[in-house]
Order: sequence, then structure tokens, then C-alpha cells
Amino acid sequence: MDFNSMAVDPATVLLIVGAIMFWIGFFGWVGALRENTMFLQVFATSLVLLFLGEAAVGILAFVMKDRVRGVVEEHMFEAIKSYRDDSDLRDAVNVAQRTFQCCGVRNFTDWQENVYFKCCNEGIESCGVPYSCCNMSLQVNLFCGVKIMEYETEEYCKILLNMFP
Repeated sequence: MDFNSMAVDPATVLLIVGAIMFWIGFFGWVGALRENTMFLQVFATSLVLLFLGEAAVGILAFVMKDRVRGVVEEHMFEAIKSYRDDSDLRDAVNVAQRTFQCCGVRNFTDWQENVYFKCCNEGIESCGVPYSCCNMSLQVNLFCGVKIMEYETEEYCKILLNMFP
């Protein structure tokens, strides 16, 4: 694992943010408990800096929304390519597709980028999409996306209407 993938790993980010929040809270608690003005000033300054940092990130994301969208799409395409290689990544992609009721980044043909779902491969998943592309409100069917890319686009859309409400 290289540093770039570790730096954006959700567990690492949550640990770092949690540690920072712990220390900010600790300074506030000790400052209030002992009526220590220095600790309260550190607490207040930390909260102001945290707020300003969040505001700056939000403004930058809004101003550079096309670049942010491009970076997110690039990472999503990488996630599709590595879908079967990492179980945590696979679960994250499945949750994202189920939450946003989508299939792929732009459409279902994005799954042709994954070696397991390519139509030129032999195997049960070839020409298919993951089960998270399907509507499973009635029951879980892990094989509902099998061979779905063999259909014409219009037929696929009709099938999807039955998959997602």
C-alpha cells in the first residue's frame, strides 16, 4: 500500500479527524473545568480555525466543481476496474450504487472496464453488472445482473425499470 492510497483511506482519515477532535474537546473540557483561560483560548482558536478550514474546503469545492467531478469520476472508474480485487472497495461501490440508484459512473456500460464483467471473457459474470445495479426491494438476487449487456440498450432500460422503482 503506497502513501497516496493510505492518505485517502477512510479509516485513516477518520482516525486523524477523531484524534484532532479529541484534543480540541480535551482543551475545552480542561479549560472549562479548571477555568484555565489559556486552554479556553486554544479551544476557541481551534474551533475558529476548524470552521474556517471547512468553509475554505466548501468554497474551493464549489468553485472547482468541474475538477472535483472529474476527480471523483476518475476514482469511481478506478473503483470499477478494481471491483473484485478489494472486498472493502466492492462493498463501498455496492453501497454507492444502491444509495444513488445508479449503475456505473455514467451508465451500465462502464462495467465493461472491469476484467470480470467484460463481454469478451468467459464466465458467469461476463457481459454482466453487479447485483447492486438491481432493485432488490422484494428479495436479494445476486445473479440479476448476469449477461445484461447482451441486450440492446432499450431492452436493458426496460429491464432496469423493473429493477429500480
